[in-house]
Amino acid sequence: MSRLSTGELGTRVAVQVLRFDGTPLTATLERRASRTAPTLTARKLPSGHGYIRFSGFVRSLQDDIINELRKMKDTPGMIIDLRGNGGGSGAMSAQLIAQFLDQDTQSWTVLTRTGKPISIFGVPVTKLEPVLKPPKGLAYTKPLVILTNEASASASEMFSMVLRDTKRATIIGERTCGCLLAYMGLADVPGGAQMAYSEMGYVNRDGTRVEGNGIQPDIDVPIAREDLLLGRDRALERAIEFLHTSPRRS
Repeated sequence: MSRLSTGELGTRVAVQVLRFDGTPLTATLERRASRTAPTLTARKLPSGHGYIRFSGFVRSLQDDIINELRKMKDTPGMIIDLRGNGGGSGAMSAQLIAQFLDQDTQSWTVLTRTGKPISIFGVPVTKLEPVLKPPKGLAYTKPLVILTNEASASASEMFSMVLRDTKRATIIGERTCGCLLAYMGLADVPGGAQMAYSEMGYVNRDGTRVEGNGIQPDIDVPIAREDLLLGRDRALERAIEFLHTSPRRS
């Protein structure tokens, strides 16, 4: 989809798609600028498990996500759906990760260009081995599944990486984007534009970098055309099945 949308505003691109019955549909689309407000979906599934899906790690959603998680603290298992979640705030990702931990946890190792923490006006603003502190008595410690696909990127990958490394979550779905880097600001470039350049990389507990590799799910559930035609979500089905067979935790 990014190949179709990338280009000068006002230019057109011809596309061909297959209808449900297999017949082709050809259309010409014009590239336009658009913005979509961040979205959050939270509910208790018929299976009794909690389900939370949000469009990005946007600070305006953080409190609402945590509140919804609190409302479902008694559910026997939780599904966090990060499919299509392109990431956003690394700090928010850290805050949400902590909601699923029951003790202080060393999370990841930060790589910088100098090998030292990044500083602003001489004051360090990052740690090379940050420790996450859970909310006392409020952490959700029951079985957890994270759903991912190739559009799960950046902060989504950080969230998934840490919770699997700490054996708090099982990842189901498809391999993630492999797009886990971070920047602290924008640099001016000739012509009046600005450029974001990577200043931090992340390494998980076994020394593997997500950037360029992605995260392979524990249970691979590739999407199939037949499922799309039927409106079937096999990854979600597999997550519910997995939670039904998972040992209960307090």
